[in-house]
Amino acid sequence: MEKLDDETKQLIDEVAAMAAKVGGGNLLESRPEYREHLEVLAIYDRCRSTFGAVRLLAMHGFGQEAVPLGRSLFTESLMLMELAEANKRRRAELVIGWSLATADDLEGVFREAAAGGEDPADELKAVAKLRADLKEFARELNVRTRRWRPDEKSLAHKHKRDGYLDFRVAHHFVHGSTLASSQRYLKVGDVTFIVPRGGWALPSVLFAAQSLLYAVRAVSTILEFPEPAELDELLQRIEATE
Repeated sequence: MEKLDDETKQLIDEVAAMAAKVGGGNLLESRPEYREHLEVLAIYDRCRSTFGAVRLLAMHGFGQEAVPLGRSLFTESLMLMELAEANKRRRAELVIGWSLATADDLEGVFREAAAGGEDPADELKAVAKLRADLKEFARELNVRTRRWRPDEKSLAHKHKRDGYLDFRVAHHFVHGSTLASSQRYLKVGDVTFIVPRGGWALPSVLFAAQSLLYAVRAVSTILEFPEPAELDELLQRIEATE
C-alpha cells in the first residue's frame, strides 16, 4: 500500500489547519450580510470538507479513490475565484444563474422519473417554487437571470490556474474508462495480477490542496477576511513537491 512521506503529510496538515482558521474559524456560525454569501460559504465548506476526504484517503493508501474528489474541488475553487473577481452585482447574478441552472437540471431529473412511471409531483412543485424565489430575488436586486454553468477550461485559462489536465484525467476515474481499470492490474512477465497500482496518492492530494488554497484566497476576498499570511508559501511548497 502506497504511503505519503512525512514531509507531504506535514504540508497537507498545514493546508487543512489554515483552511479551518479562515474567518476566525467560525464560518458555520457567521451571518452572511448578503444572501448570495450563503452560497459562497456553502461552496467553501464543501471545498474544505472534500479536501479532508482526499487527505484521509491518500494517507491510508487509497490514492486512486481520492482522484475523483479532487475534480469537484477544482471546479468549485474556480467558481469561488470567479465570484471573487466579480463586483457585488455580478456576483449575485452568477449565484442566481448557477442556482437556476441547478433547478433546470433537477426538473429534468424529475421529468425523467415521471416518464418512467413515478409521481414526482411534489418535487416538481418544489423546483418551481425555487425557480420563482430566485427570480424574485433577482428582481429585488435588479439583476439578470442568465444561467451560469461553470466551464472549467475557460475559467482555468482566465484565472491562470494549472491543473486543468489533471481535472481531465480525473474524469476517467469519475466515470470509468480503460485508463482507470488498467490501474487495477499489473503484468509481470506472462502473469497478470489484480492489484491496485500505486503512485496516485501524492498527485491526488497535491491537486486537491492547491485547489483548496485558491478557494481560501477567493473566500477571503469575497467576505473581506484577512488572507492567511502563509498562503503563498504553502502554494510554493506544493509546486516544489509536484
